[in-house]
Amino acid sequence: MEVVIVRLGGEEQNEKGLMDLLYGVFSGNQKKVLSYIPDSDSQIRQKEVSDMLSMISYAEERGEKKGEKKGIKKGENRLGMLMKILLDNKRYADAKRASEDETYREQLYKEFEI
Repeated sequence: MEVVIVRLGGEEQNEKGLMDLLYGVFSGNQKKVLSYIPDSDSQIRQKEVSDMLSMISYAEERGEKKGEKKGIKKGENRLGMLMKILLDNKRYADAKRASEDETYREQLYKEFEI
């Protein structure tokens, strides 16, 4: 295990530090990350950084897909609840309008506390 110490940085553009490193990590900028790593010219270090950035990218993509599926399911359930309430109350015109008008649909979600 190796410890890399990164200073916080200053207000001047040339006084880069932790935020600059984190930007490099989360943007996938291998060159920027390597500038903070000792022996960054070694192929082993370059491979380690490349692997790390690949794992972060993979985790982000996987998290987005999982979150997206949950979000879609939640939205479907919410819309289904709204339509059931409207149809049970014979508010057919409201159901039709809600299916076409997102702003109106949001008003109905608030009205029925969905």
